[in-house]
Amino acid sequence: MGTTTNKLSYLTETKEKLAEKIIDLGGDITEQTTFREYANELQTIYDNVDKVSAEGTDIKLQGCNKGKMQIQPIGNTTQNSTTGKNLLVYPYYSMPDTENFKFNSDGSIIINGTFTTTINIMLRVQNQSIPNGDYSAKLWGGIEGSCYFVIGGSGSNVSYSESVFRTFTVTDNDCGYFFIQIPAGKTINNVTVYPMLVSGTYTNDTMPEWEPYTGGIVSPNPNYPQTIKNVTGNNKVKISGKNQLEKNLNLGTIELCKIGNNQDYIYKDYSNNKWYKKEIIDKIESYNGETITTQYISTTGGLDTGATVYYVVNPTDIEITEQPLINQLESLNRTIIQVPTIIIETESEEDNAQLIVNASALKSSEDNEN
Repeated sequence: MGTTTNKLSYLTETKEKLAEKIIDLGGDITEQTTFREYANELQTIYDNVDKVSAEGTDIKLQGCNKGKMQIQPIGNTTQNSTTGKNLLVYPYYSMPDTENFKFNSDGSIIINGTFTTTINIMLRVQNQSIPNGDYSAKLWGGIEGSCYFVIGGSGSNVSYSESVFRTFTVTDNDCGYFFIQIPAGKTINNVTVYPMLVSGTYTNDTMPEWEPYTGGIVSPNPNYPQTIKNVTGNNKVKISGKNQLEKNLNLGTIELCKIGNNQDYIYKDYSNNKWYKKEIIDKIESYNGETITTQYISTTGGLDTGATVYYVVNPTDIEITEQPLINQLESLNRTIIQVPTIIIETESEEDNAQLIVNASALKSSEDNEN
């Protein structure tokens, strides 16, 4: 570009042209406005023009103009719950210790291999018996003739039966056995089965959805806690427009939570160009009698000693200083819109809650005219 004088002259000319354009767009530029403050004026203009926006994990922005898009990561929380309907207690009575079986902590079983002899997995109920009444049993994921329930008893009221699903009635407190059977000569390739026994008469189609055993009562509860999953770790943000982009968002140590209508979120303060986490939910790793008067969720469903508890607090702005995360946020924020319709999807790369985003972009001129 030449000498230092030439460079300064070019920079001054650029500054003047940029000032003219900002003023044309309705911005406020005076002789006292520094060049660094021009970015704030542009942001003010952007904040005050018509935009299209949407929020969710899979959203669509329609009527977009070519220009910058803003994305705000928002917290989300999931926690499994059960009704207590499954009567089959885990661990089971017998669990073959071979490479053909993997017994998961929730009571499901992964079965794989060829079986040269008949295999039985003995199941059990609480107190080794069930009261008189009507019952339904189903081996979710089972295969008729290859992997099924066997139910029987020494009394005449419960007949021996081999089936993936069946109903039966107990009238004399006698239901002798429940087991999963795989006959000799069968090959099963990585099939996951979910055994379930419930009180009441159902059909194969109306049978309650499988759930793990939780003591016959609703969970989470102190004996059967349920993990709370928030937005953290690695997340993908897929943006489909003129081209499909896939951006990574690794939150590192940051956890974004949601309780009711209260959600943590990440935002950029354009007055100082810094990123912050708006923390609305705090965490107690192991509850020990602390006073909580606001909305909360816990791994046990209540304020029980040792439970992990998340609860609503007064909002606090915490500056984000991890440079890799800042770089990823900036990359998301400067995505250029080149088509009238943009689809944004988020995906958690770990077993966490799915990231929610709030996205906005300038409206197209045609949209503004309408």
